[in-house]
Amino acid sequence: MEEEKFEIKWVTYNFISHPFGDLVWHLITGFFAGAFILYSVLTSDYWAMVVGILSFIFFFHPVFYDPKLMEIKINNEGITIDGKLYGWHEFDGFEIFSSHLRDYVYLVPHSRFKMGFDIPIEDFFVDKEEVRKKLNIYLDEYKNIVPPLHQFFRAIFP
Repeated sequence: MEEEKFEIKWVTYNFISHPFGDLVWHLITGFFAGAFILYSVLTSDYWAMVVGILSFIFFFHPVFYDPKLMEIKINNEGITIDGKLYGWHEFDGFEIFSSHLRDYVYLVPHSRFKMGFDIPIEDFFVDKEEVRKKLNIYLDEYKNIVPPLHQFFRAIFP
């Protein structure tokens, strides 16, 4: 019996907002950058000053705040993200989780030496239950496998 061919496609941004205007983000980043610069002045540690100045550059430079449009395809061969194919053999399973604004598919890598990654699900283009159904054909569905740090990251960068 031949396997039914399918394809689910959607486009989405890798993140939809950035905490550039968030007060807590400014306070935390400013504290650490300022601490590096203060430490460098008090101890004449110029490497710490370089770290402090670079953190200010990374924090304020607009290129780090531009969302990038991603094209996602799921089919019989695997998952394609921006033209790069990830075969089903590269993953053990998946979990669909939510942040306060979006849903994501977290892919659990087969190798313990690789980090898992997530794919934003755009509800406007695709139904998460349809994505779940198709992924269950090839991968196991896990519960509570998404690392807490990853969930925290997606809470800050939805």
